[in-house]
Amino acid sequence: MIAILLATSAVASAVSLLVGRLLCRRRVGWLLALVPAGLFVGFLGFYGTIEAGRTVMERMTWAPSLGIEFTLRLDGFAYLFCLLVTGVGALVVVYADAYLVERPPEDRARFLALILFFMTAMLGTVLADNLLVLFLFWEATSVFSFLLIGFDVDSPSARRSALMALHVTAGGGLGLLAAILLIGVALGSYSLTDVVARAPELARSPWIVPILAGVFMGAFTKSAQFPFHFWLPNAMQAPTPASAYLHSATMVKLGIYLLARFEPVIGAVRGGRDVLITVALLTMLVAAFQAIRAENYKTVLAYSTVASLGILAMLVGLNGPMASVATIGFLLAHALYKATLFFCAGTVIHATGLTKLRHMGSLWRFLPVTALASALASLSMAGLPPFLGFISKEFLFEAQIQSSWDAVPMAVAVLVNAVMVGVAGVVTLRPFFMGSRRVQDVRHQEVFGLLLGPMVLALLGLVISLEPTWVNRVVLQPAVAAIYGQTVDVKVALWHGLTPMLLLSAVVVGIGTLLFLYWAPIHYRLRTIPLDRYDVEHAYDALLRRIRTVARLIAEWLERQDLRGQLGVIFLAVAAFVVWGLVTSGRAPRLASEVGAVRVGPAALALVGLAGGIAATWARSLLAAMIATGLAGLVAALTFLVNGAPDLALTQFAVESLVVVLLTAALLALPLEAPTTRSPRARRGDAVIAAGLSVLLFVALLDMGAAPQQTEVSAFFGARSYLDAFGRNVVNVILVDFRGFDTLGESTVIALSAVIAWSLLGPRLPLATRSGGARRSAFVLAFASPLFFWLLAALSVIVLYRGHNEIGGGFVGGLTAALAFAIVALAHGVDRAREKLRWHPLTLVGSGLLLAVASGLPGLVMHGDYLRHVWIDVDVLGVHVKQGTALLFDVGVYLAVLGTVLAFLFGLTREAES
Repeated sequence: MIAILLATSAVASAVSLLVGRLLCRRRVGWLLALVPAGLFVGFLGFYGTIEAGRTVMERMTWAPSLGIEFTLRLDGFAYLFCLLVTGVGALVVVYADAYLVERPPEDRARFLALILFFMTAMLGTVLADNLLVLFLFWEATSVFSFLLIGFDVDSPSARRSALMALHVTAGGGLGLLAAILLIGVALGSYSLTDVVARAPELARSPWIVPILAGVFMGAFTKSAQFPFHFWLPNAMQAPTPASAYLHSATMVKLGIYLLARFEPVIGAVRGGRDVLITVALLTMLVAAFQAIRAENYKTVLAYSTVASLGILAMLVGLNGPMASVATIGFLLAHALYKATLFFCAGTVIHATGLTKLRHMGSLWRFLPVTALASALASLSMAGLPPFLGFISKEFLFEAQIQSSWDAVPMAVAVLVNAVMVGVAGVVTLRPFFMGSRRVQDVRHQEVFGLLLGPMVLALLGLVISLEPTWVNRVVLQPAVAAIYGQTVDVKVALWHGLTPMLLLSAVVVGIGTLLFLYWAPIHYRLRTIPLDRYDVEHAYDALLRRIRTVARLIAEWLERQDLRGQLGVIFLAVAAFVVWGLVTSGRAPRLASEVGAVRVGPAALALVGLAGGIAATWARSLLAAMIATGLAGLVAALTFLVNGAPDLALTQFAVESLVVVLLTAALLALPLEAPTTRSPRARRGDAVIAAGLSVLLFVALLDMGAAPQQTEVSAFFGARSYLDAFGRNVVNVILVDFRGFDTLGESTVIALSAVIAWSLLGPRLPLATRSGGARRSAFVLAFASPLFFWLLAALSVIVLYRGHNEIGGGFVGGLTAALAFAIVALAHGVDRAREKLRWHPLTLVGSGLLLAVASGLPGLVMHGDYLRHVWIDVDVLGVHVKQGTALLFDVGVYLAVLGTVLAFLFGLTREAES
């Protein structure tokens, strides 16, 4: 059931972009909000199991040889996160649809799809029990966060902030990956459940220090702990719905989630808690200081979020059951009130166009409901009764009193929470209830979509504290038990009598009130202190500048050489590795014990290929060199054919034909007679390198030919090809079935190369505006090109369809189709070829990749194995039909290859013609 919910989230996220574009002229937020809302209801259905203290585990085999299982685990802690991710996610989708009303429909659809993709990554992270699976989803959250922060692609500051967030969080992810791999070495398992159960054993491992360092690095970067905190305030360049979702309620808490899961390990290592609490206290102090100095509405909220994350990290580091209670209570309360405040900040910015708090005032006249929601959330943030924030603050102080730590964390917590009281007053009273003449009008009024999210979350912070029974029983207690390891009695109440915690809360409110009253002079005084040069962000920028400088110097050094010089370095390196391998092996190359009879046909082909190679080296014309090189490639294809590899031969023929067309397009912009650029000495050096590498390769081929032939694998595939995959073409069956996941990865690489090629070579203006229309070409080529086009197009479809049982397949079919368009481009110009294509090349690439990915889902649903193809065998109107999802996979490869080749072809041809 958990896997179905996660798969539903992934599929719905992928479909959401298409739905948004199809309904581009309509508001689709409410429709797409049904996805997270439905998932929220689905997870809510587990309340009976979670309340009983049970854990739901689901396992699917992924890579058993590597010890990797796709294991999902839903306990009380994961349950809390799932409810937050889906519940807040539904409200964010509705809010974003109203917030982005002035953006183009395509932008709104893209943003909502990214939000849903991010939600899927979050769910996968908190549900994963296998640490490698957790890491994949963990990094996916960083990628989608990057895309959301940089959503405004025309803004340099947004792009800079997005890259900063990706550099920091993905860099920390590398540390986490190293820790996970070392855990596998130490325990022989990647299960998070095993890590917790065997924490003492892991703590005694010789790898524990780098393991803990990697875990800390991943958690600190994700949850913006000092000194990695600087990326979060900069991430406020993201649209406010993303800030409310990612940077308050969900993603930034993943580091806390990881620390809480590893708390038994951290506690078992000497000094582990000390490091965690020290970093947390530094984070709290730095963030509180910067919150007072900040001017922008969202920046103040961002630094207060960093301080709250420091509090959560400190609570994880404290020992005792109340620390776990306080962690869960504060995590829930903070998610509710901080998401509300971000919603309210977004509504204010959307209505006024202002970002600085000092420019705002008396907005309650124009935004009364938003002012009410902000007031409720600020009261909870300040820790005043009867709100959930008050109860969570009581938990915080009680955890500190019961822990074995000294008074330092207590003092820091009191000071930082007092600053949070001041911040709560500043972000509500100053923009909404003070400065009556600062704002005289607003650009946008409140609408229901902007009000639903903040009001629901603000009221939840009040309702849960007044009637906590169900939430305490179903959510809080199971979550506490999950991270503490045993059941803890959680008492959620507004009144516990006159206690030290109440006294500390009163002190916090008193100091915070004074801070609010004197906020302006303190703020302006701190703003005058020149601290930018000491900021960590300054060090980050300096590091990036040095990296760019070193990269530029290396590039300049490499680019001093021409292409031949660079190839010479590569060939020399290859030759050195081959010689080193021969020397270190300690034996001479093997030679065949007997030489068979000379085969006249292959020998003749080899001589023709040799003649082509020699002719290419002596050619003075680029056209002659191209023809000679093509001759050598043709010989290679014929060699494949006469040695029983027709699939390889057909692919080689298609590749050689396309290469000729592409080179012809390039030659349009180059002189046919190339001037001599190499001195006699340089040419002699080229000859030495070429001859030496040829001799080494010849010796290596002799050694390979003399080695015993291993036929077990080929025999296995030959025997099982039809029985298991219903295909007689063994090569194609291997590509689409037995090794389908490898082919899918290669198709992804092809797709990425198409995107890169189009970004570099893609047309910026219609060619007709620069060259006056289609190209004039030779009469014979112009007359014959339509015939060749339709013949090759039909041949490509036939080759595609028959590939599973005869010679062909999606790859060679895509190459053949690309050759059809290449002939049109060569005869009439790239514009005519694009007219015949009708679709954008990248649309073909994306559609093909999506189809290839989707073709594996039926097998996953029906058999539990992704890319295990499903077959039907029926009679339709007397015609026997036997077909499977392998054809869909091949069609996906066909489209991806076609789009990629055309992206290169159209780009090169346009560059040559412009």
